[in-house]
Amino acid sequence: MSIRTKLIVIIALIIAVLGGVTCIKLYDFSMLRKRMQLVLPAVNYLQGIADTDAAVTRQRKEIIDYLLTANEDAKSEFASSANAAGKGLQLWQSSVKAQLALETSGEEGDLDRALVVEKGYRAWSGEAEKLLGQGRSYPRQEALELQKKLEDSGMYKEVVPAIDASLADAVNEVQTAFNNTILSTATLPWLNKETHLYAEKTRLSLENLILLNRLNSSLNKLTKELMDFVLSGQERHFQKFAGYAEETERIVGILIDNVEKKSPLDENDDGKDFKQIIFLASESRKALALARHGADLVMAGDRKQAARIAKDELEQELTARIFPQLAEALQEGHGEIKHHFAQLYSITSSAIWKGVMFILVFGVSIVAIAWWLIYDMLASLNKLQTGLESFGSGDFSCRLNMSGTDEFGRLAASFDNMAGQLQVSHDEIASLNERLGNQVLNLESANRELEAFGYMVSHDLRRPLTSIIGYTQILLEDSAADPGEKAKAYLQRIDGSCKQMNQLISDMLRLSRITRTTLQRRHLDAAEPALQIVNELRFREPERDVEFRIIGDLSTSADPALLQMLLVNLIGNAWKYTRPNSFAVIEFGASEEEGSKIFFVRDNGVGFDMKHADQLFTAFGRLHTDKQFEGNGVGLVIVKRIVERHDGMIWAEADVGKGATFYFTLGTFAEETV
Repeated sequence: MSIRTKLIVIIALIIAVLGGVTCIKLYDFSMLRKRMQLVLPAVNYLQGIADTDAAVTRQRKEIIDYLLTANEDAKSEFASSANAAGKGLQLWQSSVKAQLALETSGEEGDLDRALVVEKGYRAWSGEAEKLLGQGRSYPRQEALELQKKLEDSGMYKEVVPAIDASLADAVNEVQTAFNNTILSTATLPWLNKETHLYAEKTRLSLENLILLNRLNSSLNKLTKELMDFVLSGQERHFQKFAGYAEETERIVGILIDNVEKKSPLDENDDGKDFKQIIFLASESRKALALARHGADLVMAGDRKQAARIAKDELEQELTARIFPQLAEALQEGHGEIKHHFAQLYSITSSAIWKGVMFILVFGVSIVAIAWWLIYDMLASLNKLQTGLESFGSGDFSCRLNMSGTDEFGRLAASFDNMAGQLQVSHDEIASLNERLGNQVLNLESANRELEAFGYMVSHDLRRPLTSIIGYTQILLEDSAADPGEKAKAYLQRIDGSCKQMNQLISDMLRLSRITRTTLQRRHLDAAEPALQIVNELRFREPERDVEFRIIGDLSTSADPALLQMLLVNLIGNAWKYTRPNSFAVIEFGASEEEGSKIFFVRDNGVGFDMKHADQLFTAFGRLHTDKQFEGNGVGLVIVKRIVERHDGMIWAEADVGKGATFYFTLGTFAEETV
């Protein structure tokens, strides 16, 4: 791909990225709008459940009043609460259907639960209306039994748990819908302070609406449990009453905190919300005090006085002062949330479109500037390409002569300077190459002559040595009849020295051949040549007690002749240096370490001091004298050279008097001749 094409691709990628960002922001806008649309149905869903819960709780309390007193006011309140429950159920179901229309997940179960509640409530309400239609009061115990029978008809086991579960689900849905909306606005980094202010005001309004609904439910349930406690005196009703009292106190405290946070955020606030919440908090605490006083009277045994307080004073406080203000606060809260969401939607919509326009304008500007820069770069690159093509063809006289202070201008100047220097260097290199070629030819000739000389010397030295050895043997045989011990000793020393020199020359020739011969790798089992070598040594010295052990898999890839020479030296050394032992052990084995096979030859011979280990693989380097052990110091040099020819390594470990171990590797396996 040419540079021109690459630069055009870069521009296309820039356009694609900008288009992608624009599409993402438009998608964010659509998601924000969709999530905002989910909030109000969720709020209505909460309100419908809360209204139903408060109305049903109120009806349950009025049933107890009527059973004890046959008061027509209780009957009227029951009917009024029935009407409120019907409206609550209608709002509940319609809000769930609205959520389903918006394709909100998980709402099918909510609608089923609403229908179950309505069915159970209608059945309970019908039974309750039959009791109300009898127009008489009952003794406390009989009233308690009638109330229990009515509750057991399905209200306590089915309707109340379903309403409580739905109320918790509604609170969670409202909070989730609002949090998702806020998360969507977080994807718009250019939103101003006003947007975050409206978001915070909306959050507090939602919390207040949830808290007001919970306060309405808690007060009704507290009153109902107080009447149950007055009627039955049972501890479980008192425990529920105490729980609702504590919950009411907690809700009041949170409401006060929220309204104190919310008031400074609204510059146009006339203080009505603050006064309304403070009034509700004060009156709710008065109602709590009356309810707790009534519970204390029941605990003291004065149920009649407790019933009067619950029926007259607490009822008056709730119906005349708290519930009207609660209804007004809930209605205003709904309107406030709708207003805040409308403002938030308008602000975020405007911000999104401004952001999209900014991205488009910025993107077009970037593309235009990039195109102009690329055009200028391509013109400079064309000049460079022309100069380099001339330069590549061997025309070192070519010059670009480009003016400019940018990178291309400096590059062209450097190119012209380099071309001038290369032209000079080219001539010098040609001269040097000619001289170097002559030197290489001379060196190759000298190496061939040196190799031939060394080979000739080795062969020519062996001839006189062979003659000396032969004549020495003749003299030794002739002197056998008339032995002259001194002369015989001299002849034996001459014979031994000649044989030693002959062995040294043989080893030097072998060392020379190792370097010159072609390596012929084959797959083989190293145990076979090792056993042959040991059998030969046993044949030479049958009197020795030597145990030879093969350890592990000894298959490998090596030159058979060189491997034979390597093992002759290593096993021969082990045989030689275990000679002082009455019982010798020699081991030849292999092990796998990190995927590489390591061979070893181990003996229990005389060993050596590891501080002299650096002398082992040097020519004529010996760690023992000739009187101790025969040798010429070339064997391990041969071993090392063979290992290196196989791209391997060799090293040794030993301890004086405890034997030695020589480790070596033979490089990687190969199928073909190297």
